[in-house]
Amino acid sequence: MKIGIVGCAGRMGQMLIKEVLGTAGCELAGGTEGPGNPALGKDMAAHAGLEPCGLEISED
Repeated sequence: MKIGIVGCAGRMGQMLIKEVLGTAGCELAGGTEGPGNPALGKDMAAHAGLEPCGLEISED
C-alpha cells in the first residue's frame, strides 16, 4: 500500500514516516508541508532520523 503523509515534518508526521517505513507491505509515496516550512526539500526519512529514502518533502 502506498502512503503519503500531509504535515510530515512535525512530531506526528515523523512518527508516521518511521512506522510506514518499518511496516511490511507499506511504501512511503511522499509527504508535504506548508509553504515556507524549513523542512521543504529535505529527505523525508533523514528528517525523521533514519537513513535517507530518496523522497523529498514537498510543498502542498
